[in-house]
Amino acid sequence: MASMGAGTESPGAERSVLRMAERETKPLLRVRMLGDFSVLFGDTELMDLRQSSAQFGRLLQILLFHRNTGVDARDVREYLFEERDIEDASHALRNVVYNAKKRLISYGLPGEELIRAEKKRYFWTDAVDVELDTERMQALSALAEKEQDADVRLAMLEEAASLYRGGFLDRMSAAPWVAEQASVFQQLYRACIGKAFDILRQKQDYRRMRDMAESAASVDPFAEWEVRQVEALVALGRYEEAQKLCDSTVDLYIREHGLRTSAYVRELVNRLNSEMIHQYEALDEIQSKLMEPAAAEQGGYVCSYPVFQEVYRTVARMMERHGDMVYLMLCTVVDSNGNPMKEGARLDKLCERPLHAIVQSVRHSDTVIRFGKGQYLVLLANTTAENCGIVQKRITRNFTEGRQRISVEYLINSVAGDSLSRQNGSRG
Repeated sequence: MASMGAGTESPGAERSVLRMAERETKPLLRVRMLGDFSVLFGDTELMDLRQSSAQFGRLLQILLFHRNTGVDARDVREYLFEERDIEDASHALRNVVYNAKKRLISYGLPGEELIRAEKKRYFWTDAVDVELDTERMQALSALAEKEQDADVRLAMLEEAASLYRGGFLDRMSAAPWVAEQASVFQQLYRACIGKAFDILRQKQDYRRMRDMAESAASVDPFAEWEVRQVEALVALGRYEEAQKLCDSTVDLYIREHGLRTSAYVRELVNRLNSEMIHQYEALDEIQSKLMEPAAAEQGGYVCSYPVFQEVYRTVARMMERHGDMVYLMLCTVVDSNGNPMKEGARLDKLCERPLHAIVQSVRHSDTVIRFGKGQYLVLLANTTAENCGIVQKRITRNFTEGRQRISVEYLINSVAGDSLSRQNGSRG
């Protein structure tokens, strides 16, 4: 075979160049599915997608995500029409596809070429290039697994995690296929963050670790990223900030889940406290930090759940020796029918009023905590059952305004566990 002369190219090379040129001239769609759904064509956002429940948006979501395999027509119909009773769902789907192609053309895209049906499956074609945040996140995570250089691996993990701006198609999480993928990407995000923490810990880069944990707690709430944030703060010697974060974290989890998570919250407290190892300090310095601020010396002592728990346990032990009577009172905000108010805008607006009424109604030596939504705990030390009734009346009086139809219901139990009572506050 004669050799090719200088400056000539093989037919294969020519085809490769043509493919590269074709790719460079193809339109590009940048698609975000982690968090809010959006599609960018150049600098133009497809505005029709702002209504996440719109059929146009749903069609693009399911076709773009499954563009490599296609989607069964039945699955597309189920996602678009949900449980609605449509006489001819197949015809309705064809109408949605037809209208979607017209909308795509209005954006300057080759709409007729992008969506095709074949053997009862719908496909998103390769007429345009598509860049999905989900695929990039998976690719970066896979590359990081193979990377040996710690700094490069960390950069890949951080970039992969940065793509996770919220749950997969967050507003459509009720759809089964969306829920399934949401779990996949949430676990992938947590794995990336966890591996990044391991590298940062080895590098002793606790500032980046703190920042990453704070960001993770915002993007992926109630996943205990605060534990790692406390770890970083303690390593940086910022103990007071770490303690405040411990307290606020437990309060946050209790407000969100209330009584249902008592065992879980105890375990969370243990994990947070395990990170709180203080440096050596002189006794005077320790004592000054233990003192309550002068501004907090009025009314009952409002504290976090971990503090309340330790106060309760300490008081219970002291009762064994001194025999003082201590009562635990649960105050629950109830509506005009006597039903507990567990959520809603009205309760959110009221949440500070009951706490203020309780704090102003109890003694300086009594301990108070907001426990869950619309519930408050009070530890009444060195008192009697009769005095508990007086405290209840005082709280009701301080809480009631005008002719409001809500009130406070009280449950009282001695710390020794030998009495139980239920009373309702008067209603206007």
